Amino acid sequence: MGDVTDKPQSITRQLKGFNNKTLNRMFVAKQPSVVVGADTIRTLGSQLHFNETDNIRINGRNLLVGNGIDTPAKSLASLTDTYGTCNSYLNYQAIPDAYNTQALLSANEADMLGLQDYRCFRVGERVLQLDYQFGRLGVFETDVATSNALANNSSTTLHFFGEVPKRLQVNEDKTYLIAYN
Repeated sequence: MGDVTDKPQSITRQLKGFNNKTLNRMFVAKQPSVVVGADTIRTLGSQLHFNETDNIRINGRNLLVGNGIDTPAKSLASLTDTYGTCNSYLNYQAIPDAYNTQALLSANEADMLGLQDYRCFRVGERVLQLDYQFGRLGVFETDVATSNALANNSSTTLHFFGEVPKRLQVNEDKTYLIAYN
């Protein structure tokens, strides 16, 4: 890792689903296209990527300073600061066996590495424009098939969830109106 053949990726995408609404808290789950095994935590968890960075840009300014959330510790801090105390498996990056870091873990712990990395943001303001910034470093393997099969290098689907207050107005004719604040 850290080799010149590792491939950095950085993208920014505009999210329009929260426009003209007050967004309180936002939650991001990252689903890799490559899943090893079939249990629930592997298919419904959130994959930590190598050297990952996340930030949101709201109404023309970054919400977090610098690279935003750029370590597993900051990720867990954002989760607990936003939603409260959480119990979780180890939230460290699963890296190739060539680096022999997984030898210190039990088989169950090694299987769960990096699969509960949820990114959370406390916004608390009306959204006119919201951009999500995501970056990661692909892990190079000399064998192309092995390299492409790593969750770090696979395409990733990002799922965004946000809390938006709404108002229910019941009219005299028993119709109702739902309005987002």
